Amino acid sequence: MLVPDLTTPAATFGLHGPSHKEAAIGRALKWGLIAVLACAPLPLASARPLAWSLLALASGLLIVLAVACEVTDRTSVSALHALRIPLALVAALTFWIGVQSLPLDIAGSHSQIWEGAAQALGHPVAPSISLDREISLGRLLRLLTYASIFLVAWRVACRSEGAAALLRAIAAIGVSYSLYGLIVYFSGNQTILWFPKWAYKLDLTSTFVNRNSFATFVGLSLIASLALMAQVLIKYVDGRSMRTLAQSSIECVLWRGRWLTIGLVICGSALLFTHSRGGTMATLIGAAALMVSASAAPSLRTPWRLPFVMLAASMVIAVFAISGAGVLTRVAATASEADLRFDIDSGIWQAIADHFVAGTGLGTFQFVYAAYQPQSVGLFVDLAHNDYLENALELGVPAAAVFYALLLLLVWRCLRGMVERRRDAIFACGALGASALVGSHAAVDFSMQMPAVAITYAALLGVGVAQSVSSRGRTEPPAARSSA
Repeated sequence: MLVPDLTTPAATFGLHGPSHKEAAIGRALKWGLIAVLACAPLPLASARPLAWSLLALASGLLIVLAVACEVTDRTSVSALHALRIPLALVAALTFWIGVQSLPLDIAGSHSQIWEGAAQALGHPVAPSISLDREISLGRLLRLLTYASIFLVAWRVACRSEGAAALLRAIAAIGVSYSLYGLIVYFSGNQTILWFPKWAYKLDLTSTFVNRNSFATFVGLSLIASLALMAQVLIKYVDGRSMRTLAQSSIECVLWRGRWLTIGLVICGSALLFTHSRGGTMATLIGAAALMVSASAAPSLRTPWRLPFVMLAASMVIAVFAISGAGVLTRVAATASEADLRFDIDSGIWQAIADHFVAGTGLGTFQFVYAAYQPQSVGLFVDLAHNDYLENALELGVPAAAVFYALLLLLVWRCLRGMVERRRDAIFACGALGASALVGSHAAVDFSMQMPAVAITYAALLGVGVAQSVSSRGRTEPPAARSSA
């Protein structure tokens, strides 16, 4: 019987794999994140105080698990390098929003408003930059929740199997809520969960109140499904001849990736029945960005690209032919609404000019805009329907620039990963597609203010950033952990 030489390094015998404790914490982190992503859309997209407070609590518990996971299985310095500047920008934004919420009279901010409030209440009121400190701090908690979900997703996705698991989960969650929405829609469309439906009674909204927000959510799931389908095609398409290319492509779509194909049809149909022009167009932009980035990725230049483009194009045509009449009808009415949007934006630009540096406080748009609303806008406007302008007004232009620089840095990291990665570049491409989707839709609506939508995008972005770093530099090797 052979006896191993005890002087041989333990790594030779594979004894330095993850311990049972490390594996258990990692599994708990992964499944905890998936549970949060699955539950967030259920209580009206978590857009109610109790729901998003529970979401914030859950994200805090996930961060504690992530720290425990980091203690037992350290991430390398090279992987953390991509997060240093974004984390510093998050800290700077947190500090600024806190300053806006302090009861300090900084340069006489909104002095007339605070004087009026003191007269109405009959006692002095401590002024601040934010017109509503409680709302601003609540919105800050939301932003920190989204940042937590991003970091947890990044930690889970440091290994490719974790990244693939999150992508599959996001796709499956989208299919589940789309299927529920289709059932409700075709059964009369009278309820949202157990509540009587009070808005968008002719449109599919699933567990969301707003059709545009659900369109963005299901669009993100479509992006995840397309990225997974691309993986299947990359692995199994045979490009030796046109005949084998066609046969293997059909086999991938109808057999190897049959569940993905079914999911794409369900999500695509749900998206069209929302009748959301902005959500549909943004999803098409995101899908196009995914296809372009995947086609341009050096490591993905294989014969899979042609069947992938043909699959996406055929699905778009088929879904539009079946259920696109509502969207096309609404597209015809775009011109009159564009004039109203122009009038609304003109008032926002004037408000931004008056509060260029300090802003008015996160979440205070509805209190500020009334004084700038043009007479031609004969309705109450509580949201800008343009996140870029709304954030510029509430945060101030300098802080809003920092916020978008933070997001652009993370997207740039994904773009670099798409070019530099020798394998698994499709994860970075998926994050680029998701970013194109939410970035384009944010210019015409407020879907990213829905917590369920925001954490889904944060998870996809976390996966993309994690998989944009070389696999050799994501976790410390056992020897390095021991010496450390």
